[in-house]
Amino acid sequence: MQYIAATLHRDREYILPLAAVIQERTSGNPFFVIEMLKMCYRKNCLYYSWKDSRWEYNLDRVFDEFVEPTYGSTMNNNFVAKRLLELPAATRYLLMWASLIGNTFSFSLVKALLKGEPISTTLSDAKVPFVPEEDPVIGLQGALNAYLLVADEDEDRFRFSHDRYMQAAYTLSESYDHEEMHFLIAKQMIEQDFEDSTTTASKSLFVRSRHVCLAINLIRVSSSRYHVKLASLVGPLLSPFRQGLVHVRAFDFIALLSYVTDD
Repeated sequence: MQYIAATLHRDREYILPLAAVIQERTSGNPFFVIEMLKMCYRKNCLYYSWKDSRWEYNLDRVFDEFVEPTYGSTMNNNFVAKRLLELPAATRYLLMWASLIGNTFSFSLVKALLKGEPISTTLSDAKVPFVPEEDPVIGLQGALNAYLLVADEDEDRFRFSHDRYMQAAYTLSESYDHEEMHFLIAKQMIEQDFEDSTTTASKSLFVRSRHVCLAINLIRVSSSRYHVKLASLVGPLLSPFRQGLVHVRAFDFIALLSYVTDD
């Protein structure tokens, strides 16, 4: 209650009904309290009255926006995912790709993925999120304006401002083909010789191998047209391992070797 009163610059008695609804829906979780206040503002449940020079709210609108079939149910990542659905497609797709890469990512890499081409389908029926007709910078700017991403020290690197945003973006990406997405990430990393300047060479190779491992079932389908393209990705990853130049978890090495063995 104190946080909401301070945010709206109103006395505790006035904000008590609003605070009660927020407490019931968020269980006092600071992240969700802030998210709910932001949602109230975007939906015009919470607004500034220029006539009276103060913040006011419409409790009926709050109930309408946050109605739940079960009394006492609290917010979860689905609420955050719902917020992401309100964003433009370019921003949503950028966040989806980024969520598969990790908490921090290279914009150059994600930009290439957004402008790429699917392997298995036409763009009209793509299994992966592409926005070939839009500037990826617009998608990035949308995420920055919504405070979902923040800039890192490197001008090409960005990170999620909160883990829940990454989790929500990952949830949205589940409607697409994750195996193909991981393959395309690995393909871009290897073909463009992508090196993460913030990691060691061994970790950089581990990141690449992780995406190949997550697409390993796709790689195994020797009769598909993926096969020729994917085969060229595994060799560059296995070579440093075989030479003993890079040490990674045995699981990842076995997963990569299984492709060669089966083939």
